[in-house]
Amino acid sequence: MTDPNFEHVIIDGSLLEGGGQILRNAVSLCVLAKKAVTIEKIRAGRPKPGLSPQHLTGLELAALISDAQLQGCIANSQQITFKPKCIKTGEFEGDAKTAGSVALLAQITVPILAFGQRASTLVLKGGTDASFAPPIDYLSEVTAHYYRKMGLYFDIEVLERGYYPQGGGTVKVVVQPVTSKLSPITLHEIGSISRVLGSSFVAGKVPIKVAEQMSAVAKRLLRNYLPECPININTFRAPDNRFRACHIKYFRRLSYWMCHLLYYTRVTSEA
Repeated sequence: MTDPNFEHVIIDGSLLEGGGQILRNAVSLCVLAKKAVTIEKIRAGRPKPGLSPQHLTGLELAALISDAQLQGCIANSQQITFKPKCIKTGEFEGDAKTAGSVALLAQITVPILAFGQRASTLVLKGGTDASFAPPIDYLSEVTAHYYRKMGLYFDIEVLERGYYPQGGGTVKVVVQPVTSKLSPITLHEIGSISRVLGSSFVAGKVPIKVAEQMSAVAKRLLRNYLPECPININTFRAPDNRFRACHIKYFRRLSYWMCHLLYYTRVTSEA
């Protein structure tokens, strides 16, 4: 990455929904493309524009992995410049120190580490089931599924779940290096639903009957639309982790390409 023709790209972060996704994608892709990037108007489409703690942690972690020069990475900043040098491998840790989504921390870092020379391990701390972000189960059940079809492999282990507002969750992500050219995916048909799998769980002082009630309601509603389809939603109590929370998630397994769609609802509060 010492090429004198090393390009510098400027991206308008207010494009489309003007959220954090364009920030994460731009940083990951600039490392892989060996280009420096300046992102302006970061999260301009959000009620509170600029970088939040979760974005700061993701940028700092990506900079550590790519040995990048990072400018403008401060709270509420609406412009950063990211100049990567290489892709390092090994063990890395990122802590949002809030309920910031660990799934979004993985979004910015997993694609980078996949193009390293050796397997790497991420330990990510924050919210596993956070608002306005995919739950960690979405990454393990949906994102990882389609990454594997392209030839990119990573595994997620949830060590502890974390909820709003404190966070406190911890996950371990092991990313394997890509060994050949990625394969494209072509999906022209949605397929038929072959079964529905899910889980309903509570944490803290919320009684287990709440999980059972959510499971029963979900099954009844799903049965109205899928009368012949097997539906299995198990219930359990998650580790306490100082919070009260109740969650239900379920996904449909489709016959064509074994596609997954995850639907997720949650209600959380402090203990």
